[in-house]
Amino acid sequence: MSGRAVALVLGLACLAAIGAVGGQAMAVRAVAETTRVAGEPAPFVGQTGEATRSFRARGARLEGPILFVFAVVELETGEDAEAAFMVVQDGIGSDPDTAGLSRVDEPSLGDEAAAFGGASSRDGFTVTMAVLVVRADRFVHTWRAAGLATDPLPDLLAVAERGFEAAAGTEGTPEATPDPDDLLDRLPDEDDLPSGFTLEFEEERGGSTEADETPDAPSEA
Repeated sequence: MSGRAVALVLGLACLAAIGAVGGQAMAVRAVAETTRVAGEPAPFVGQTGEATRSFRARGARLEGPILFVFAVVELETGEDAEAAFMVVQDGIGSDPDTAGLSRVDEPSLGDEAAAFGGASSRDGFTVTMAVLVVRADRFVHTWRAAGLATDPLPDLLAVAERGFEAAAGTEGTPEATPDPDDLLDRLPDEDDLPSGFTLEFEEERGGSTEADETPDAPSEA
C-alpha cells in the first residue's frame, strides 16, 4: 500500500476502536475493507503482491489493544523494497490523520525497522496507535495496532519479535513459515496474538503463488 493508504487506514482505526468497545463490528470491518482497496490506486514501484490480515478484540475492552492490522507487500528487488520502506514512513509522518504519531523506536527486526506511536483522533474520538514498519529482503511489512487507554506498541512488538529473526544481516522473514511463497504465511495468525482476538479479514493479491491459484488446463487425451 502507498503511504497515503496507510495513513487512511490509521485514521479509520479510530472508528474501529469505537466499534470494538460498542460492539459495532461493521466499523472494524470498514478498516479491513479500506486496507484491501487502498492498495489498488498507487502500488509501490516494483510491487508484485500484497497480503492483509486483521483481527479485532472479542467484546468490550478498555485495556490493551483492540485491533491489529497486518500487511505485507512483495517487491521485485531489494532496492524496490528500500524505496517502499521510505515511502511508508513518509506517509505516516506527513499525513494529517497521523500527525499525532512520532517515531519512537528502531527495533532489531528484519533488515531495518521503525516503530511509531502516539494518539490519533477522528470525529472527536482519540485512540492510541502503534505502527511497525519492517523491511525484510524484498518484503515490506506494515503492522498496526490500536488501543483506547493503553499504548499498544509493547504488544505489537512482542508479536513481531516472535515472528521475525532479530539478528542483523539476516533475511528477516517470519520464522517457522509453513510456505514461504504464501504471502499470508508471512503474517501473524490468531495463535501469535494475545488471547481474545478473532480474525476479521484476510486477503492475498499477486505474489509468488498467483499462478498456482489458477487451475491447470486439462491435458488432451
